[in-house]
Amino acid sequence: MRVAPVFRDSMVLQRQQPIRIWGTAPAGREISVRLGSLTSGKAVVGDDGTWVLTLEPQEAARGLALTISDKQRSAEFHDVAIGEVWLAGGQSNMEFNLEFDADREAVFHGPMNPDIRFFDVPKVSYAGQEGDHDYGLFGVWRRCTPDDLRYFSAVGYYFAEHLQRALDVPVGIVGCNWGGTPASTWASRSRLQQGPGAVWVQEYEQGLTQFDPGQEAELFRAHKMSDRTDPFGDPLLYRLMRDGLSEDEQQELLANFADNVLPTVGLLHPNRPGGLFETMVRQIAPYGCRGVIWYQGESDAPHAELHASVLTNVINSWREVWEQSDLPFLITQLAPFGTTPFGTGDLFPMIRCQQAQVARTVDHVWMASTSDLGAEHDIHPKNKKPVGIRLGLLAQRHVYNHDVAADAPAFESAKRTDTGVEIKFLNAIELDWDGRPLPLEILSPQGEQIPVDECTTCNNVLLLKASVPSGAEINFAWRGYYEVDLRNEAGIPGLPFRAHVN
Repeated sequence: MRVAPVFRDSMVLQRQQPIRIWGTAPAGREISVRLGSLTSGKAVVGDDGTWVLTLEPQEAARGLALTISDKQRSAEFHDVAIGEVWLAGGQSNMEFNLEFDADREAVFHGPMNPDIRFFDVPKVSYAGQEGDHDYGLFGVWRRCTPDDLRYFSAVGYYFAEHLQRALDVPVGIVGCNWGGTPASTWASRSRLQQGPGAVWVQEYEQGLTQFDPGQEAELFRAHKMSDRTDPFGDPLLYRLMRDGLSEDEQQELLANFADNVLPTVGLLHPNRPGGLFETMVRQIAPYGCRGVIWYQGESDAPHAELHASVLTNVINSWREVWEQSDLPFLITQLAPFGTTPFGTGDLFPMIRCQQAQVARTVDHVWMASTSDLGAEHDIHPKNKKPVGIRLGLLAQRHVYNHDVAADAPAFESAKRTDTGVEIKFLNAIELDWDGRPLPLEILSPQGEQIPVDECTTCNNVLLLKASVPSGAEINFAWRGYYEVDLRNEAGIPGLPFRAHVN
């Protein structure tokens, strides 16, 4: 008898929802489960050797034991909590460990909160990879201890800390992320093929014809970057993530970077369409959770104009395997980023626009602003605490129905006046601006830049004094890197937008 790997000591189970537990055992055996002293259930193993058992919803609790038995063997898990569980998905800015965070020392030397737990899904991109490397650092529920905290997702930790304070229940984060991955690997292949995102599949399949897939698989297995079992094991990546590098240092590293580049996207590569959905997401579904926090998009630049379609496929794929059509998704808009020798943020405005489109058009999706949290020459900003807090505020307001300000100021309308333009914002009662130049430009219908003589605020309106003709275009933070200090009463900065005025 085996139990799914996510069920371990110190786990957090989702409160107020049916608790599903599953595993494998010889066909026909009876599985019994007991949680604490009151809740129990039974199931019979199917002909395929799998079993699933569902316990009735429970309220928040701590210090429970979970016992699972098939009468010949039993497994007992201790220190089980019931509370709120969230999935933390995406690429490197969600994966970004607390070890690298700017505020890490305050966390590592602060109070240890036993009500915050973290489970990191093993980074497995092909069947059997678990046997090729030592995954001993994965597959455990970590608690807030000086030894374990460094492995937490920084965004996930700050999100959990915020929620735990607000709700006063245990909070568990299940990290399911992988640096450098496009959204297409996190969606089911069947959903990708139903829309514009099919181009990711088509290009992948075309690529397979350019080399020997079997040989490529062997090269991938032997490549050092296929081993993602120690987040701190590569000195180069450790330094890049923790301290950042100057442009000169990046140029020097770029010259020697060939050994760190993964082989072509082949049959085993994590970036193949639908790949990590099969090898990671399906391994933890349908573990009970309240919702998903998401930080991803940097690797979608090759098809930036399709990001909304692919991200929607991700959301629907996850909702399908969790059997929750309204599973909340709290997405993080890409932070401001300029350029490094390794890449550029030139296409990020389009991706941010696509992210905002998903938040507007897909039910139960909300978006956090990072307009003040970028790093011009570092695609991994080191200050993740505000990201986690803003995602936490979104959860408070939209998932837990708390009366808090959570949404970022967003463009509502632009109206020409006798003296210029009035730009009205949603999600703001009173705009706060410190007077520093805003990343704003007005272009005539001919593309000429129109100077702004004066900029002021009144309630939720930004007033621009300028000679603005009909058909002019307003661009706000519509570039790779920018700094926004126009905020609402919650201190959340405004979102990028592009609009025309008539």
